[in-house]
Amino acid sequence: MTTEQFSGVLAAVVTPFTADGSAVDVEGVRRQADHIISGGVNGLVPGGSTGEFTALTVEERKASNRAYIEAAAGRAPSSQAPEP
Repeated sequence: MTTEQFSGVLAAVVTPFTADGSAVDVEGVRRQADHIISGGVNGLVPGGSTGEFTALTVEERKASNRAYIEAAAGRAPSSQAPEP
């Protein structure tokens, strides 16, 4: 197993939800990721240091992580999906 070292600015990001609160707002994630990455951050940390991690269900955490990985599209080194 290899260990990747992260460096630079890793931004803790919040999980936007749809207006009715029933699901992760994937379009909102995309807009937020685009905005933050365009500011020059080196990585995104969904659910990190915002305190929301404990309030999300496992499925919401997975949906948020998946949405941020797809939205970042490899533009930030720590947003790349790990090898299976």
